[in-house]
Amino acid sequence: VVDCVSMLGVDARRSPAHELAQVPGIDSFHANQIAKQAAQGKFTNRAELLSHMQNLSEVATRQSIGFMRVFGSSETLDGTLVRGAGLAQLKALTDEMREVSGRYDVPILIDQEGGRVARLKPPVWSKFPSARQLAQAKGDSLRATYLSTRLLAAELVEVGINVDCLPLADIPVPGAHDIIGDRAFGLDAKTVSTHARAQANGLMDAGVIPVLKHIPGHGRAMLDSHEALPVVTASLAELEATDFKPFKELCDLPMGMTAHVVYNALDPERMATLSAKAIGYIRHDIGFDNLLMSDALWMKSMTGSYAERAQGALAAGCDVVLHCNGIHEPDTEILRATADACAPLSGKSLERALRAVQMPLTDVVFDAKEAKRELEIMLA
Repeated sequence: VVDCVSMLGVDARRSPAHELAQVPGIDSFHANQIAKQAAQGKFTNRAELLSHMQNLSEVATRQSIGFMRVFGSSETLDGTLVRGAGLAQLKALTDEMREVSGRYDVPILIDQEGGRVARLKPPVWSKFPSARQLAQAKGDSLRATYLSTRLLAAELVEVGINVDCLPLADIPVPGAHDIIGDRAFGLDAKTVSTHARAQANGLMDAGVIPVLKHIPGHGRAMLDSHEALPVVTASLAELEATDFKPFKELCDLPMGMTAHVVYNALDPERMATLSAKAIGYIRHDIGFDNLLMSDALWMKSMTGSYAERAQGALAAGCDVVLHCNGIHEPDTEILRATADACAPLSGKSLERALRAVQMPLTDVVFDAKEAKRELEIMLA
């Protein structure tokens, strides 16, 4: 292994896998593989090593990045198993996902918000407060939001989940459907923007990639988009002054998710997920030019076959689509047809995906015990 590191002209006193991962196109999964092969004497000289690494780099550049989403179930992940078994089971699953994909950095997603949206539940996992509870914490509510999210993220990292569909930056209005409700931090753009930023920081400081949702805003929806198609009739000026502001403030986040909502001011004919006009506005006016995924394809606000839904979202400008709940459509032939409708990532979409999964995550030193104590006081 030391010889392998020396061939690259790097400091042999540091971790070989860490150093190899600094080579363009080589992620940490392949770096570990190369280090093991070098230790077994596979590479006899620098030329052989560099040739092998170049081949890997070219393959990695062409390779589509698979997205996987983890859901709880009544039989496995939501608390019927003891903590140790539940953790080991889920960690084994995510390890196998990475092995099958051939990428250590494959995005494994979950909806773990806290409050009523939690795929991993007690008693196996911790119960975390809702966004509204955090925003109403005593004292420094932004600190409460950060600490709670940092603790939540630590539990995800422990089981190999590296993407969380947070923060939610929607702003509910009076009379709106409660599908957002207390999942939102507040009723004004500043409260939502600042707390969503704290939440994103809490995820990234633990090594988890955030997903900004639901772009460009689900707060005005009078219907639950899981069940029906909401139509927002507010003017563009009103939307830009309120609903769209948090997403513009947070447009630097690495991943985002669209809303299955029609905005008459953007496109009265199509929901944002399926509208080239709406996604063009998201890209150019809101300024979100990172990886954009659809909300779930199974939701009843969408029509047509799953393949048609996927093709529509991609044609409109989404980079990837989420077909994430086999409970709603367990037919493997339909799942395969949906996957076949999606071409491998390429061009800007591939660039955005690689940028997202390779973004530097800080892994800040964190005292979980002290954080829990501090958070309990603020939420008491």
